[in-house]
Amino acid sequence: MRTFDCNCFSGNWPFHHVRTNTPGLMLEKHRKAGIDGGLMSSLEAIFYEDSWEADSRLSEKLSGTPYLHAQTINPLHPGWESMLLSGVKSGIRAVKIFPGFHGYQLNDPHLQTLCDALIQYNLPLVINLRMEDNRITYMFHP
Repeated sequence: MRTFDCNCFSGNWPFHHVRTNTPGLMLEKHRKAGIDGGLMSSLEAIFYEDSWEADSRLSEKLSGTPYLHAQTINPLHPGWESMLLSGVKSGIRAVKIFPGFHGYQLNDPHLQTLCDALIQYNLPLVINLRMEDNRITYMFHP
């Protein structure tokens, strides 16, 4: 049986240190735990205005690894369509959204537009409702 981690992240979180912040370090940890691969997203992409700037670097790092790329998209951001197209051209395997962090509800019409595009590209949508426990975000409340 193949074991797959569908919630991997690479990169740095601005408010605390992340020990396993590269695909290589994640692979070491996964191998020790008997995990074969995963769906990986960029932590920095959550914060960038142009999320593809961070996702493109991750895409390069994932080449030749057992990880599939889940691109971060904020459907409220103007220009997300061109970012998605760049991701599709580079071979992303899913799109991940962060409605709690980016400030929209799941019934937002912008999200429906994104879902329509994902159907066109035959890509799954992964929803992260929350990135951190609200009790530990004393300096910044997303």
